[in-house]
Amino acid sequence: MATIEDEILSKDETTFQYENDLLTLPVPDLLNTLQKYLASVRPVVTDEEFKTTEAIVKQFAEGEGLYLQQLLIEFAEGKRNWLEKWWEDTSYLEMRGPAPLINMGGCGKFRDVWPAQEGTQIPRAAAFLYYCLKFWEYTRKEMHKPGRIRTGLPISMDVYKRIFNTVKVPGVDKDELVQYFKTEKEGDCPTHVVVMSKGHIFCLEMFGEDGELLTPPEIEVQLEKIKTKSNALGPAQGVAYLTSMDRRAWAEARGRLIKLHPQNEETLQAIQESIMALWLEDGNIGDDSHLAQMSLLGNGENRWFDKSYSGGIYENGLPISNADSDGQVRSLPEPKHLQFVLDGELLLTINKAKADYAALTKRANVAVRDYTKGGKKFCKAHGIHPDALCQMAIQLAYFRLHKRLAPTTETAPARQFYRGRTGAMRSCTKEVLDWCTAMDDPKIAVDNPRP
Repeated sequence: MATIEDEILSKDETTFQYENDLLTLPVPDLLNTLQKYLASVRPVVTDEEFKTTEAIVKQFAEGEGLYLQQLLIEFAEGKRNWLEKWWEDTSYLEMRGPAPLINMGGCGKFRDVWPAQEGTQIPRAAAFLYYCLKFWEYTRKEMHKPGRIRTGLPISMDVYKRIFNTVKVPGVDKDELVQYFKTEKEGDCPTHVVVMSKGHIFCLEMFGEDGELLTPPEIEVQLEKIKTKSNALGPAQGVAYLTSMDRRAWAEARGRLIKLHPQNEETLQAIQESIMALWLEDGNIGDDSHLAQMSLLGNGENRWFDKSYSGGIYENGLPISNADSDGQVRSLPEPKHLQFVLDGELLLTINKAKADYAALTKRANVAVRDYTKGGKKFCKAHGIHPDALCQMAIQLAYFRLHKRLAPTTETAPARQFYRGRTGAMRSCTKEVLDWCTAMDDPKIAVDNPRP
C-alpha cells in the first residue's frame, strides 16, 4: 500500500534538479498586452468610458508604449526571469499596510482528522511540529518529487526554499526578504524553531547532538516545559505586537530595539532565522469561521507576523494554518526564553501597537460555509474546473449585490518559467458579465441555453 512518502518523495530525482532547465520568461508582445487590457476593462466601464480608454491605449501604443517596450526588451536581455524582482517588490515588499491583513491564513478541514478534544494541545502540537520538520528535512535533502504541469514539463520548485527559515524584515520604504534556508549541498542551516506561549518567546532546538530530529514524545516534553514556564512567568513584554503595525512604524521601532541593546539584535536574529514559529494558544476554538478568523487576527501577543510559516494549536487541539511515535526521551537542553531590553519609548510604542491591533481585529470578518451538494468530483465530471466554479460564484454574488462586476484578478501559475511563481489573469471578462446577466434574466430558462 502506497504511503504519503511514496506520493511526495522521489527515489531517482532531486527536488531542484530541473531549475536551470526551465523556460526563460519572455517579454510579452505590446499589442497583445494592450488588447488583453482593453478586454479586461470592457466589463467594468460604460460605453463612453471605454471609447475614452480605447483612444488612450491607441495613443500609448503608437508613442510612449513603443519606447517603454524597447526599454523593457533591453532590460530583460540576458535575464532568465526579468519580472521576478519587480513582482516581489511591488506585490509584497513595498506594501506598507499591517501584515495581519496581508498575510494568508486558514484552518483547512482539520476537524475531520483532529476533532476538538480537551487535553490534546501539547501532543498534537508535538506531532504538528514533527511532521513540519520532516517536510523541512525532505527539502534540505532534496527528496521531494519535482513538480510538473499536465504535459509533464517540470515547474520551478524554488519556492520550497522559502517555506522555512525565512523572514520579512521591515524597512521604512520597502521590506527585505531574508532567507536562511539552505539545502544540505549548500551548507548548514539553523535547526531551531520559535515557540510562543502567553506572549513569551522560546527558542527550541529540534535536533539532538546526534543530528537526528527529536521524536514526537521528546518534542512533547519540551513543549510541556514551555507551557509550564510561560504560565509561571507572568505578563509578557508584548514586543510581538510590533510586527502587526504598519511596516514603516515597525521598521522604526525595530531600529530603536537594535540600537538600545545588543541583546535585542541577538534575540531578533534567533526569531528571524528559525525554521518556523509555533503558537501555543490559550482557550478553545469554536466553529470553522472562528478558527479561520483566529488564523488571521488571533492573539497578537502570540504572533510574529514576519515569519514565512507559522502554525498554532488551541487547548482543545484544533490547529490553525498534522500521528505519533514511540521512543526513549533523551536528555535535552532547556528551551531558551528569548527576552528584549526595552525602554520607556518602546513600551509606549508596544502599548499603541496593542491598541491598534485590537482595532484591526474588528476590521475583518471571516465566515466559513460548507457546501455539500457537490464538490471537486462533481465539477470534473461536468468538465468544470473547481476554481473556475468558485470564481464564477464570487462574480455572481458581487453582481447581485452591486449590479456590476468588480475588476478582479485570479492567480495564474507561472512556475513553468525559471524561478517563476504566480502571475495574474483577469477573471472579470465580457463573457462573465453576459453569464451573470443571464443568470438573473427570468426570460432565459435553465434548460434552454442561449445560442
